[in-house]
Amino acid sequence: MDDQDEQTATVVTTPVTSFKQTFADDEATNLAYGVRVGYNVYGNATVYAGYEGRASTESSSNINAGLRVSF
Repeated sequence: MDDQDEQTATVVTTPVTSFKQTFADDEATNLAYGVRVGYNVYGNATVYAGYEGRASTESSSNINAGLRVSF
């Protein structure tokens, strides 16, 4: 039960049923976060900007901005 990589669970039934549970290792676990805003400049046109990031052993981030027009 203390092994974080894998655990076997048994369901008490007849016949016996069991299955494996695999846990994410700490190096693969990350936190995703972000913020996005938009402003409607004209009927079907929107100006937007956003930021997204991931915090983990291999962190990354992304900033984007643009004009979106709907037809």
